Amino acid sequence: MSRKLLTLAAAASLVAATFAMVGAAQPAAAAKGKKKPRARIVSVMTPLGLQGDLGAGSNVGIAFVAANAAGNPVEVEMQFGRDLNSDGAITDDEFRPATEDRLDPRDTRSNRPPPLFPATQGEGTSNVIVWQSGQDIGVERFPLVEYLLSVHGRFIPDPSAPGAFLLANGPGGSPILSGVAIRLRTVTRRPGKGKKPRFTFSPWVASEAFALDNTTKPTMKIDSVTAGTPVLVGWRAFSADTEDLDGDGRLGIGQGEDMDGDGRLDGDRMGVAFDWHRLAPGEVPTAMSDAQLEALSWSPCTRLFGAGDTDSLDARPGVPVPASGDFAGVASAHPTRAGQPLTFAWDAARDAGAAADSFILRATPFCEHRSVGKTVYSRTITNLGD
Repeated sequence: MSRKLLTLAAAASLVAATFAMVGAAQPAAAAKGKKKPRARIVSVMTPLGLQGDLGAGSNVGIAFVAANAAGNPVEVEMQFGRDLNSDGAITDDEFRPATEDRLDPRDTRSNRPPPLFPATQGEGTSNVIVWQSGQDIGVERFPLVEYLLSVHGRFIPDPSAPGAFLLANGPGGSPILSGVAIRLRTVTRRPGKGKKPRFTFSPWVASEAFALDNTTKPTMKIDSVTAGTPVLVGWRAFSADTEDLDGDGRLGIGQGEDMDGDGRLDGDRMGVAFDWHRLAPGEVPTAMSDAQLEALSWSPCTRLFGAGDTDSLDARPGVPVPASGDFAGVASAHPTRAGQPLTFAWDAARDAGAAADSFILRATPFCEHRSVGKTVYSRTITNLGD
């Protein structure tokens, strides 16, 4: 998995930006009767834009401000949270320990013993702690807005709001609008009785939720289009997030496919949305760019069930992808391999009728992580009704 690190200049601006939000996220008040900790997290900045491999990088820089009444540097504990039960909120019990990348040049933890973060009195000191999201979350995506997708990866229009699309709901019926969040607190170690030290923790201070995507967009290739009843489309599916290097749906340990050594095939199942366009006089697809083809009028292709391979994938949030059947999608191969040949059977007679017209096809892949890939176009002209 790639690590897209920010430049040192960008890191400096990230640190500087925290001064503008000091006091924006104050820690919860200490319990009544308890002594206020001398060290504390003043504020935590929410990362801007999409984070993760599809965004700014899987190493996520979290800017924060730390203060200490004694002016000494502080130890900081970090946790990440995500909506585990798909109820639309990140609650206290959904946070887990987060892995810090101390070697990332943005991380301001001291590289001299003791490796602590600078903290001063008053408004505190600006810092950056770097979260290794790939280590803790792996190949997953956590958008701030999760749209409901059809089994072909299409957005579903909202009948009550023209121009809008339906949101995906969790098991309880609440929209999934969670993303991920980071929370920090200081940890102060003091000598205790005997050899056992005493620890003092400041209250947690959390960022707002932000979007993170550590997946790789799926890709596909259209190999051939053969006219007939039905029209047969030869295609292949690819994903950089699969262990199934050749896309045969089986774990090949001897072929190096068990990359994490867990004895299980971690594939990335894929579905695809096929569309057709009836060519108008003067339209020459071989002379058109992808942008020009995109601007044409397209209609969904209907698959002839019982022929070819499935194009459908049930990838609802919080619901396991079916292991087999028409809604299980297909196995994807790694982009460096040839992949398995697949066939889509287009019921052209149902969609386009029996007119002796010419058509072209396009296809858009999506994967079990609900990441939608780039549309590919077949410029092969298919003549029907001749």
